[in-house]
Amino acid sequence: METKTILAVFAVVFTLVALGLTIAAVAIPIWWDFSSTITIGLFRSCVKYGTLNICLDNTDVSDRLQATRWLVVAACSLLGFALLFGFLLLCLKNKCLAVSACVLDVVAGACILAAVAITAEDTLNSPVSTLDYGIAFILACVALALAIIAGVIFAFATPKKSGTKGHVISPM
Repeated sequence: METKTILAVFAVVFTLVALGLTIAAVAIPIWWDFSSTITIGLFRSCVKYGTLNICLDNTDVSDRLQATRWLVVAACSLLGFALLFGFLLLCLKNKCLAVSACVLDVVAGACILAAVAITAEDTLNSPVSTLDYGIAFILACVALALAIIAGVIFAFATPKKSGTKGHVISPM
């Protein structure tokens, strides 16, 4: 198997794992953790009272949380398209597909980076001393690293010439 194909397979796998972790980060309501009794996710907050766990939707939220939500959801969409282009790259060996997957992975990583930065600033500036990062935040950090790595690998997996043969039509 050709080296660039092996690199493309690794990039596709990294993109797939990054997408899965990003979806999990959106779904799990533990973006922030207050002493393991109150957890706040991007869309839900939960309170643990004994054996009872009560979760409610986050409806009236700050603009910073809204931005974090949309950045992570946008990253999910971008990673999905990067994955699609990565699969097509494996089949068609087209330079344009490799570049597109590379750019989409890096932009998705930038979206996750911005969301993580907003969360980190909010956590550091919080008046609550027991506020910690939750598991969903950690998953987003891992997804960030994988998305950037996948983008770099896609850059190296770019075929030298396009997989489709162009024909020059000479004028009459």
